[in-house]
Amino acid sequence: MPFEAGPGTYELRGRAVDLAGRKSNWDSTVFTVNDTTDNFSSFPDGNGTGIDRTNVTEDGISTGPGNITLNSSGGTQTGSGIDGWQKVNATVGGIDGDTVVTIWADTRNFPRVKIASINLTADENVTLSALVPPRLWANTEIIVEFHGNGTAHLRHINLTRATPMFVNATPSTPTVGQSVTFDASTVEGYRDHIKRVEWDLDDDGVYETTGWNATRSFSTNGTKTVRMRGTNDHNETVVVRKVVEVNAPPSVTVNGTDSTRTYETATVEVVHASDPDGTVVSYDWDVDDDGTFEQSGRTIHPTFSDDGPHDVTVRVTDDANGTATATHTVNVTNRGPTPVIDQSVVAVNRSVTLSATDAFDVDGNVVTHEWDLDTDGDYEATGESISTEFNQTGTANVTLRVTDDDGVTNTTTQSVVVTYPPSVQIRDPGNVTEDVEHTFEANATDPDGNVTSYEWKLGDLTTALDATVNHTYESAGRYDVSVTVEGEQGLTATDSVTVTVNSPPAAYLIANRTVLNTSEAVKLDGSSSSDPNDGDSLTYDWTFGDGATAMDSNSSVVHRYDTAGEYPVELRVTDRFGESDTATGTITVDDAPTASANVTPTEPNPDETVQFDASASSDPNTNDSLTYQWEFGDGTTATGADVTHTYGSGGNYSVTLTVTDSYGKSDTESWSLAVNHAPVADAAASATTVNVSETVTFDASNSSDPDGDSLTYEWDFDGDGTIDATGATVNHVYSDSGTYEATVRVTDANGAVATDTVGITVRKQEVVTDGLVSHWKLDETSGSTAYDAVGPHDGTVRNNPTLGVAGVEKSAYEFHSGSDKVTTNFDSVSGSENRAISLWVKTSYSNDRQLMVSQGKNNPSDGDAFNLRINTNGNTRFAVNGGNRVWNTNLNDGRWHHVVIVLNGNTLRDTTLYVDGNVASVTNGWSQSTNLNTATDKGFYIGTHVNHEDRDFVGSIDEVRYYDRALNQTEVNEIHDDEK
Repeated sequence: MPFEAGPGTYELRGRAVDLAGRKSNWDSTVFTVNDTTDNFSSFPDGNGTGIDRTNVTEDGISTGPGNITLNSSGGTQTGSGIDGWQKVNATVGGIDGDTVVTIWADTRNFPRVKIASINLTADENVTLSALVPPRLWANTEIIVEFHGNGTAHLRHINLTRATPMFVNATPSTPTVGQSVTFDASTVEGYRDHIKRVEWDLDDDGVYETTGWNATRSFSTNGTKTVRMRGTNDHNETVVVRKVVEVNAPPSVTVNGTDSTRTYETATVEVVHASDPDGTVVSYDWDVDDDGTFEQSGRTIHPTFSDDGPHDVTVRVTDDANGTATATHTVNVTNRGPTPVIDQSVVAVNRSVTLSATDAFDVDGNVVTHEWDLDTDGDYEATGESISTEFNQTGTANVTLRVTDDDGVTNTTTQSVVVTYPPSVQIRDPGNVTEDVEHTFEANATDPDGNVTSYEWKLGDLTTALDATVNHTYESAGRYDVSVTVEGEQGLTATDSVTVTVNSPPAAYLIANRTVLNTSEAVKLDGSSSSDPNDGDSLTYDWTFGDGATAMDSNSSVVHRYDTAGEYPVELRVTDRFGESDTATGTITVDDAPTASANVTPTEPNPDETVQFDASASSDPNTNDSLTYQWEFGDGTTATGADVTHTYGSGGNYSVTLTVTDSYGKSDTESWSLAVNHAPVADAAASATTVNVSETVTFDASNSSDPDGDSLTYEWDFDGDGTIDATGATVNHVYSDSGTYEATVRVTDANGAVATDTVGITVRKQEVVTDGLVSHWKLDETSGSTAYDAVGPHDGTVRNNPTLGVAGVEKSAYEFHSGSDKVTTNFDSVSGSENRAISLWVKTSYSNDRQLMVSQGKNNPSDGDAFNLRINTNGNTRFAVNGGNRVWNTNLNDGRWHHVVIVLNGNTLRDTTLYVDGNVASVTNGWSQSTNLNTATDKGFYIGTHVNHEDRDFVGSIDEVRYYDRALNQTEVNEIHDDEK
């Protein structure tokens, strides 16, 4: 932990002290500090050398690991005018419980002094600071002590130079003659220890005044020293020297314009400015004598809005913030008012207004206006505006005298022309209708010349500027229309009229019915027609569309039509202004249509398309359109004049046609439609699984017809859509193997047809059948059974091989890892009997456990197991009872290979392997004299080992044959060539 001190030699020592005063040995290190920038360092921290003492117990109180004693001796520290003062800063933390932390200063020669104390509760990193006075400094121990019911840790402690007292001067840079206040202060918490403060204000060594502050001024500029001496309650003294720089103020003189008028520019400037101990840095001006300095610079150019003397003051400031001021007075004189008469032309024999609103006073206000209207020198009227009348044309001289608020007057005389004004009259506008354009015309003349302008106000906030105006009113009502014209002399005349804008009536026509039969009456009602102009009376004119009319009639009329058709009806209503409106409608005179239907065929079969035709239906109104709705009696419907429908079964159905015209009138025709019952086909076969060239008898004699009709029979044996035979019972021979759908189609006397199908599986003729006991073709595409084509040993498909992959003839099985296999209960060949096994294989993976087939189990008492597999290098291996024989083959090339293993004896050496019709060569074999004795209780497995089902074949297998005798080369080739 670092320590800071002034130059000198110091001893830093530490030891632990418990509450009973027991102390550990000192740990001491001597340091030499060369200047105030050096720091003590590398004080031991928590290394068990006596600096840290943990869990020192006294009276059940556990004190933390921070009872540290520090000692520094030798040398006297100086700095900032203070001799011997030091400051201790101790940071403690890790507080657990209530703890009192106290810092003591112990000189060893005197009782220790408490210099700081604080109560802590579970705080972290709290710093205590305390001053160590000079009398406690030499050979002083600084002890940080903990008391309480918990633990605490001393995190950090340092020792620095301290200045317990300070002096401030206000202002810090005074001017000659300015009062300066000196204030003494202490570090926090030390003021109560100072019992006396003394001041030497003139630096003569004599402290002439006391108190925490003192005040004086300086008559000369320069560097001044003031000393403060503080004495604490131990009679220790501290002397602080405060130096202030006293500034000499600047000087300034000004000159400028002595007199001017309002709003004229004056000039005021600094003639001379100087500073004895520096420079002048700024010039600020107070132009309006309000104490605020608004402008700056050596020269200013002010203007004044009011007359009288105006003091302009400049303030100069030097580089030490000293100031000086000087004032110059500018005398400002008043300006008189300006009279202005606004009128120059007036109308004769008409009251006119003379005004002086444009008269003004630049530096005040015009307060009186006086008028002399007859040039007699008497001012007979007053006011800014006056009314008068001139009774003869010509020129009248008018004099205006104005006086301002300073009592200054001015006059003006103006010649006013008295003349005749223009005249104007609006021509009668007549009737005006809303939303209809109307023309307004003004007849105007001017005795002195021409009319120069027109201004219309049309009463709806619209204005215009021509002699003739076209305008449209959007709403009915009364509008005040005026026009003002102006002549060449600028005189005006106005005329106005009030126009009434009429709204046309609104015709409204209601018919009690719009569709009726001939000779039926219709009532037409126009009483809901209206007029917005306060209920003008209306006239009603009716036109019925059949040549009949009713002019100037009642608001409601009744009319009859003699013939069918559509008739346009019109009502015209007219108000008292001749404005009219028309309402129209259509009356339809209509009779119901006639429904008529045709059906083809009249006796349809089930599923036969039936044509329904309503085109023969008719309507008396030849211009009317019809709609057609069909109900077929089987819950279905359709729309349209010509539609088709199919019945799913025979029976009698009630069919209804409804024809409706465009006015909703309709007619209906209904009848019963008989639909023939279809026959029921029933096909059977003498056998559903046969061999090629074997005869199959097909029988459909169980087919029937619900109506008892006689039936005809047609047969399609191969599903190609061609009839191959006719008759209830027929024979057929299939020449090719495969799966076939044989279909019989039976037809009754009305042509109704029914079909039935029977599935036939035709197997290929076996080759080399002598001794063939089982043949698993493996051509199934789904299911869990591998069928034996010649024997009773159907296999079970286990796990999840893929069925239906491409095989050598049809489809094959693909085996994957995961114990895919086919298991059988084969027991036809066992012991040491001769045998042959033929199969096709295609590998998709290479390892040493590609088990193709296996049989039996490894139990000497019951017999032995054998297996046929492919090695990693593609060789073929046949193994039994620990012995095996290997042939040089290449089966791991991803191609189909025909493999036949022949056992013609009871030992391994009696085996022969054929691959693709050729005898394979033997590469090696072990225990070739091993006897073969096959057990029967585990059956025959394809794709795995009967005893080790983890040895799986990965690839495809097809056409597995099992013979109970040995095959020869010719027979092997015959199987290979046939299946290939």
